[in-house]
Amino acid sequence: MVYYGGRELSSYELTLLQKMFAHAYIGGRHTDENSVVKGFPKHDRKNVRKALKVLVKVNLVIEYKSTGQTHVSLNQNLIPEIKKMIKELD
Repeated sequence: MVYYGGRELSSYELTLLQKMFAHAYIGGRHTDENSVVKGFPKHDRKNVRKALKVLVKVNLVIEYKSTGQTHVSLNQNLIPEIKKMIKELD
């Protein structure tokens, strides 16, 4: 179990963090939220989008409005905590 901000992170949230970290979507390097959701089964994508919104709410992920789309990246100030969370998955 991995906790952040006084709550347990779901498997979707942790998988999103892991995926974004693996692709180095950190700080100024960001991607649109549709690209982050790709790779998940279609029947899970609604839950993945909800998980992404939760990560934004707890400030682990930053949203950018860009070219009419919402782009996301990991909060570069919280990379040590994110690395620790990802390491606990292994």
